[in-house]
Amino acid sequence: MVKSLVILSLLLPLCVLAFTFESRADGPPHFSNASLNGTYVVKFQGTNSGGDGALEGQSLAPVNGVGQLIADGKGNFTGTQTANILFNTNGTPTSSGSCPGPFGVCTAICTTKLKGTYTINPDESGTTTAKATPVVSDPRCGPSAGFITTSDIILQSSWHLVFVGTDFDATVGGQATQQTGGEE
Repeated sequence: MVKSLVILSLLLPLCVLAFTFESRADGPPHFSNASLNGTYVVKFQGTNSGGDGALEGQSLAPVNGVGQLIADGKGNFTGTQTANILFNTNGTPTSSGSCPGPFGVCTAICTTKLKGTYTINPDESGTTTAKATPVVSDPRCGPSAGFITTSDIILQSSWHLVFVGTDFDATVGGQATQQTGGEE
C-alpha cells in the first residue's frame, strides 16, 4: 500500500505537469485574417524614388504620411492615405533643380485611395497588396490609373500592427492602430 502511494504521489505531479503542457500546446493566441477587422489609423515615413525606379542618389525623396484603413476581417481592406513627399520643381525627388522658396525644394501632397487584400498568418506575420489610386492627377503622386504597393506586416495584437513596405523603389515603414470610440 505504501509502495502504491509513493508511485501515485510520483505520478500525480507528472499527470498535472502533462495536463499543463497539453493545455499550453497551442502556445500564444493564433492570428488569422479575422484578427484584422475594423478601422485603423496609419502613420508612415521613409523614402520613395518618385516612381522613376532609381534606388540611390539624388532621386530618393523623403516621405511621411497618415491614413485610414478599413479591414473587413476576411482579407480585404479599403482606405485613404495622404503623403508629403519632398521634390524640386521639375518633379525629381530632392535633385538640384531650383524651386521657389528659401530652400530650393517643393513638396507634393499626395492623397491616394487604397483597395487591397491582406493575409495574416498564425504566427502574427502577414502581407498586404493594394492598388493605390491618386485622388488628383499629379504625376509626382503616381500614374492616374494607380499603382500596386506591397508590405510585410506584424500584427502585435488585433488593434496594433507594424509594417514595412516591400516595393522595389521605396523604403517606407510605419504602424497602424485600431480606432476606438470617442471620449466618454
